[in-house]
Amino acid sequence: MSDDIDRLKKKNLLLSYYSQNDALGAGDSSVKTSNSNYNSDVQIHLKDPFDINSTSFEPDLFIKKLIKEKTLPEIMDFENEVVKETRRLDSEMQTLVSENYNKFISATDTIRKMRSDFKKMEDEMENLVSKMSDITEFNEKINLTFRDKRDEISRLSNINNLLKKLQFLFDLPSKLNDFVEKDHSYSKAVMYFCKAKKTLDHYKQMPTFKNIDDDCLIIIEKLKLKLYERIDSNEEKQEIILESVDLLSQLGEPMNILSSKYMSRIEKSLDNDLNILKLDIDLLSIGQKNKNEVDLNKNAMDILEFVDHGCNNFLANLSSVIQSYSILFIHKKNFSLISDFSYSIEDQNPDSITEKLNTLVRTYWLKYCDLVKKRFEVEQNLGENTIIVRAVDRFYRRIQTINKQIPNVDLSVEASNIALYVTQLRVNFYLEILKSHFNECLIDLRHQVALLGPSNQSDKKLQNLNDVTFKSVTEQIKNVLTNLQAYIASDVSFSAKVYFNEPFCKDYVREGLLVAYLKFIADTAIEYSDGSHDPVPSPLLLILSRLCLEFESVAIDYLLTLADEQFFISNKNGVTNKKDLSLLFQEAAKLLINHYVKVRGLNISQMIRKSVETRDWLNTIEPRNVRAVMKRIVEDLTSIDLQVGELFETGIRKEKGSDSSRNTLMTRQTQRSTAWSFTPTNADSKLMNNIQKLFAEKIEIFSQVDFNKVSILTGIVKITLKTFLECIRLKTFSKYGLQQIQVDCHYLQLYLWRFVNDENLVFVLLEEILNSAMNRCTEPQLMESRVLNLKTPPKLPENTLYRNEYECIFQFRYIKQLRFASRLKIYQTGFSILFAIGSVVLYEMNYTDNIQTLLAINGSMLFALIMLLIISRQTVKVVGRLYVNKDQNKVLVSHLNFLGKRRDFEIKLQDIEPLSSLNELKETFLKFKVKGSDGYMLMVLPYSQVFNKNAFLNVLKAK
Repeated sequence: MSDDIDRLKKKNLLLSYYSQNDALGAGDSSVKTSNSNYNSDVQIHLKDPFDINSTSFEPDLFIKKLIKEKTLPEIMDFENEVVKETRRLDSEMQTLVSENYNKFISATDTIRKMRSDFKKMEDEMENLVSKMSDITEFNEKINLTFRDKRDEISRLSNINNLLKKLQFLFDLPSKLNDFVEKDHSYSKAVMYFCKAKKTLDHYKQMPTFKNIDDDCLIIIEKLKLKLYERIDSNEEKQEIILESVDLLSQLGEPMNILSSKYMSRIEKSLDNDLNILKLDIDLLSIGQKNKNEVDLNKNAMDILEFVDHGCNNFLANLSSVIQSYSILFIHKKNFSLISDFSYSIEDQNPDSITEKLNTLVRTYWLKYCDLVKKRFEVEQNLGENTIIVRAVDRFYRRIQTINKQIPNVDLSVEASNIALYVTQLRVNFYLEILKSHFNECLIDLRHQVALLGPSNQSDKKLQNLNDVTFKSVTEQIKNVLTNLQAYIASDVSFSAKVYFNEPFCKDYVREGLLVAYLKFIADTAIEYSDGSHDPVPSPLLLILSRLCLEFESVAIDYLLTLADEQFFISNKNGVTNKKDLSLLFQEAAKLLINHYVKVRGLNISQMIRKSVETRDWLNTIEPRNVRAVMKRIVEDLTSIDLQVGELFETGIRKEKGSDSSRNTLMTRQTQRSTAWSFTPTNADSKLMNNIQKLFAEKIEIFSQVDFNKVSILTGIVKITLKTFLECIRLKTFSKYGLQQIQVDCHYLQLYLWRFVNDENLVFVLLEEILNSAMNRCTEPQLMESRVLNLKTPPKLPENTLYRNEYECIFQFRYIKQLRFASRLKIYQTGFSILFAIGSVVLYEMNYTDNIQTLLAINGSMLFALIMLLIISRQTVKVVGRLYVNKDQNKVLVSHLNFLGKRRDFEIKLQDIEPLSSLNELKETFLKFKVKGSDGYMLMVLPYSQVFNKNAFLNVLKAK
């Protein structure tokens, strides 16, 4: 507040110095108002004796008051402030004086100059007053002199004007004729005729004027004919046509007739523009049908040129037609300058005239829109996306400009429909591209699958093909979505319109493109699963099934979310649910994997059926080994296992027995007391088999398959063994034929259990096959287990499913004895627990009183158990066997686990820590280490056997 008052006081002092109070009041009312607001405060402060800025300031009183109210530090601070304020005011005063010095000097000079100028002006004004008085005197004298002749001069002037008008009327027919026939100055003829028409009509009762009027009318009729001819002519320019129509309207021609004539004239011009556009479309269409007609495509306009030509010619002509028609017929208040030929707007029905224009514009606008649609239809297979977007945007902008010129016809609706139509065409075009790309991917997959060689663990051919296909399909979808974003860019005029944005983003892009394409992929996959296509390679079915699963788990959610984010889709009403698409792809994957199981099972079943049907089982010789077809079946299943393992997880197997590989069919038959090791009657054997079937669990052969390796191979094995069983039921066997079936079943039992999720399934089916062969055997007699084992090849490591893939290069001779010693702790633990419980029971029942003996025995057993546990901790480190694969880049290590069971693990050859020297091979215990691991395993070399020395040294990297 104090600052405002200080500023106001200074301002008032300056105003009083320059005497500008009046100017301030006139020029700045706000300042004057503020002055009045602060006036009372200023007066109070000016009369305050304690105010240092007041004129009535009393220093003595102020000092006394200051000493009385303030402390010494506050007084010193106030002194410093006063000094600073004094210096500041001095500085401001010096600044004001320096800034306004030049103004003072210039103001003084100006005042002096004004005094001298005013003296000169006073002299000139006195001279002017004297001269004006002289002029007044002369004027009075002239008026007195010419007063008598003024009326005569006025009368003669009027007579002269009348004679000129009469002369103009008498010369009018000849002038009009010259204007019409010679000079072709039609506008002058109309202007002259319109000027004279009122006079002729006023004096037409006089014969002379009547004749002049008749002659003029005859000439005007000729003029009208000539003007109509100009309107009908195709060679005249638009300006000439407009002039002719305007002249006819001035001559009083009916507006309906003129508007009709003008309409017919402009229709020809508009038709010519449309014919040029139609010819360009025809050229481009013919060029597309005939690929050899390159010249036709070169001569045709591209889409931007087409739109520019239509806008600059047809739409420009249409716009000029609208403007000229409105000027000539709609907005013209007086159609005629001639009274007798004037037609008011009511007489001519202006609504019908306006309706003619609207009808014409609407008709030709629809024709033009049809041509634009056809041109964009042709362009879909030729033009680039950005060019098409620019063309649609340019078309839409021009239509919006023209639409403002037509009050009763809305062209923007049709323009928006064309924009939507073009985008729909583009979306359909991209959808066809995506479908074509997916079909090409499938064709490429078929070729790649046909070129695949035998699979092994090291290469992931099917997985690589699946990854490449999945990436190619998803990347193509993302590229298409990115291209379609150009239609909703901020610089595109129609992108922000609600009637365009929502249908385009939600209906066309999301539903019409993305969802439709995803459904197409699923439907195509389902077609491959129903056998409607040509014979499909089985690996292709696997890849398609895995592809559907990846779409169901990853791609669907990602792509739909991507589309919603890129195209700002917030309204989800009426859109396809993600869950529905996921269920569709899951169903397609199930159908494909079931079809794969049936196809592969059928292929193996064909081999079994041919091998059984083409053999004479009654005259066969004694079996010496397994038939080649059984080995081929195991090889095919191994190959299937490798292929399926590349794309699907292993799955869960049921816990098998302690030694499933040795649980042969002979053992199972012995446990069930069947007729394998004795020779009952046929009736007893059939009865026992039927009883077993009653209590056996029903095996569903064609059950649904899960998406894991074990379930898939289980389905194939069930189909294979079921086919084997049905083929056996159609044959009769001799003793050696039965034994051959027994050898085959034993061989299959050694390998097939590893492929299925439940080993009992294989045992049950193989047992049923063998029982069926026995029931159809003329002399049922089976081999002994010892002979049977000799006729079947040695089994593979339990944990590997790859026949002949690994070769055994090292074996510890006493691994079985070591396994027995490791398992001894289990029996020792059970016996110790039973003995401890029994001793406690005996002691409680007072059968014995020697507690020290019982404690000693339990202590010794506990000590023995601890020692066995310590030994087992060491036995798990002993390497039982070493296997190396064919490529010699992987090693399979077999050893015992804590419970004495076999445990295998696979490592890469490069991960094995090499020996420091060859002298380590001479040691009893050789440490086998893996790089980056603190633990180690032991190889007992003196009690071991090396089958392949070079491979063994290569594994240990000892050269």
